[in-house]
Amino acid sequence: MVARRSPEQPPETPDEVELTSSQVQEALHRAKKVKYGKLYREHRLWAHLNCDLLYVEERDTWESVPRPSATPPPYLPLKVELTELTAEEATEALAAAQRRAWGNLASRYHDAQVQYQQAHGKASTPRFTPDELQAWAVQQGIRLGAARMPPRKFSLPLERQQQLFAFCAAYFAGHEGLVRQLGEEWFQDDTFTIKKGLLIAGPPGVGKSYMMACYQQNPHRPYGMVMAERIAAAYKAGDQAEQLQRTFCGMGGQSLCIDDVAAEPGVVKSWGNEEAPLAQVLLGRYSRYERGQLPQWGTHLSTNNPLERYEGMPTDMPSLRDLYGDRVADRLYELCNIIPFDGESRRG
Repeated sequence: MVARRSPEQPPETPDEVELTSSQVQEALHRAKKVKYGKLYREHRLWAHLNCDLLYVEERDTWESVPRPSATPPPYLPLKVELTELTAEEATEALAAAQRRAWGNLASRYHDAQVQYQQAHGKASTPRFTPDELQAWAVQQGIRLGAARMPPRKFSLPLERQQQLFAFCAAYFAGHEGLVRQLGEEWFQDDTFTIKKGLLIAGPPGVGKSYMMACYQQNPHRPYGMVMAERIAAAYKAGDQAEQLQRTFCGMGGQSLCIDDVAAEPGVVKSWGNEEAPLAQVLLGRYSRYERGQLPQWGTHLSTNNPLERYEGMPTDMPSLRDLYGDRVADRLYELCNIIPFDGESRRG
């Protein structure tokens, strides 16, 4: 049997990545599509402001006809492939491709390291202090940001973001005492424990998903990540996605972070029956925890909706208890540390 070759360690910086000819072509085509889209929108805006819609009887059709006083239309190529890039645009397109490739290489390299550590038992997994794990997660954040389109620099400008990031480092490093101390000091809750998972609730755009992605491949308690919307889609697919449904419910004991909970369709139809996918998944994971098939800390959630209603809460925003019922809400208290994460949106 031929051993699988492990991924090579990525270069120190993205600009050291050598792109293949296909990667170069793909990067330039992507940049042309973006530029063409911008030119197309400008052309449509010009037509909206400078043209009238007239009926042409000879062709039995309606056409957009420029007014006599209209300014000349902005340039629009006939198709994407004919869009011309400036030297600066081409250079930036290739640099962005290098950043994406570097991020992918770094992720594959780290995934291979984690898989090796898991395959060779806990003894081979290095124990990080909270500070060491936080430094490691910062590097993960830098790599994730570099691989985005457009790239994002890793930053934690708000005090609440810094607190949650440090709390996650203590939590995933397995430091029970520090987790309890920080929970009481920063979140006014002295019941936090490493035995439970994390439920992070806060407004959109404050960095909940990004932080969980930074710690996803931590060497102590790695976990998968899935959008709640994807879970709903798996249930809508019925028997065709039965294996995936079971995995989401905890079969195999896989730890999982369910992202953007409460943004998915609340009810889907499968074979004519109405189902609430997230409620089924959360109850399924709790059931496996009760039977000893899934660790109590194996379920993490991020959501824009609070678990319970509170005074001053918008009337059109449901709580998780409103959406999934008392049974699910009560189980979440047992499975997760409930962390309120307020802050300003980072989305522009």
